[in-house]
Amino acid sequence: MIALGTQLMKAAFNALLEKGFSQVSLSVDQDNKAVNLYKRLDFVIVKEEETAFTMKKTL
Repeated sequence: MIALGTQLMKAAFNALLEKGFSQVSLSVDQDNKAVNLYKRLDFVIVKEEETAFTMKKTL
């Protein structure tokens, strides 16, 4: 069974693709456990600040 967070993110990716987007980015606190979810969903860290990561994914 796919976790709810993963299902929601994949639905968002599909909606973005339908709107013509090819990439998505987000910022997340470095201590947030969601960083692991984003990495599993193929986000990569493109910028590291004091307390946050900026992550990007190609759709």
